[in-house]
Amino acid sequence: MKTELVLFGRHFDMALQARRRRLVVLVYAVYGAVMGAGWFIDHWHAIGSGLTIFVLSYVSRAVLGGYGAEGKGMIKPFLGNAVRERYVKDLGPWWSRLTRLTIPKINDEREFVSDEREMRRRDGAHEVAYRGLGVVVIFTFMIAFFMNAAPPILQDLGTTVPTEFFSHLIYALLIVEFILFLSLPQSILLWTEPDVEEVQ
Repeated sequence: MKTELVLFGRHFDMALQARRRRLVVLVYAVYGAVMGAGWFIDHWHAIGSGLTIFVLSYVSRAVLGGYGAEGKGMIKPFLGNAVRERYVKDLGPWWSRLTRLTIPKINDEREFVSDEREMRRRDGAHEVAYRGLGVVVIFTFMIAFFMNAAPPILQDLGTTVPTEFFSHLIYALLIVEFILFLSLPQSILLWTEPDVEEVQ
């Protein structure tokens, strides 16, 4: 994890846990606002969905980090060690030269490579994150099951199910799953890591 966030050329000190927690809350507030904007634009059709997916992906990479090989954001690339091993050790092939040109931070071990402690924490955060994500996936499946299985039963009872409502709810849950997939491991790391002064 980095102690500084560089965003639009400005440097923000993130050594304190309280600041990182505020950052996580702010990021999820932005995600919620973007989801709301996508709904009000066109109910998450082409423009609303495109805006939502683009902004969520960009914020996740630029602020939180973790996924992607650019080394942006607070968390070092999750696959930084593997990428560096593959492309930096063997200097001959053209793809190694291209990688070193397009990802300049790949040569900076401090910014790009995770040590054993960081890798253990990364793996633990993914375990916790994907257990939580699994609950949301199961909940989404249950709603989809109810939407498909309940109408015949309810029609026999003289009641109808508003399928459009359930369709929108399922799509909203899929967007939430997308958000959690892109951001939850990094958020867990940022939230739980103590002040950097205490670690050193």
